[in-house]
Amino acid sequence: MQSIIRGEWVSKQTVKNKVHQIEFPRNEKKPEKKKVVDYLYIDEDEEHIFLQFRNKKGDLIENENHQKNNSLITKLVYIYDEIENESPKSNRHQMVNLHYFCNVNTEEDNLKFWDEIFGYMDSSYDLGKVKKYI
Repeated sequence: MQSIIRGEWVSKQTVKNKVHQIEFPRNEKKPEKKKVVDYLYIDEDEEHIFLQFRNKKGDLIENENHQKNNSLITKLVYIYDEIENESPKSNRHQMVNLHYFCNVNTEEDNLKFWDEIFGYMDSSYDLGKVKKYI
C-alpha cells in the first residue's frame, strides 16, 4: 500500500518515518499581562495506540503472563476561557482563546507534561480570580 505525498507515491515506511519526525513546537512566549476570567475550561482526552515495536522490530518485552508491552498513550489537553456561538442563529459553539498541549509520554513524563500545562495557566491567567474550573 502506498500514499501520495506532494504528488509522489511513497511507501508506508516513508509515511511512518515522516510522522515520527514531527515535533510539536512549544510556545515559550509569556503574555505581558495575565488575563482575568471567571471560568477556565480544561478538556483532556487520551488515545491508546498499539505498537508493532517501539524503536526497532523485536524490542517489545513480554511480562510474566507472556503479554507484550505494546501500548502507548497519547494525550491531548486544551484550555480555553470562553465559549461563543459560531453565528447569531447557530446552535454550534466555538472555543475562544484556545491553547493545545499534546504529548506521547510515559508515566514518569506525565508529571512534567502537567507541570507544563500548569505553567502556561499560571503565566497566562490570574488563577486567584478564577471562580470555577470546568
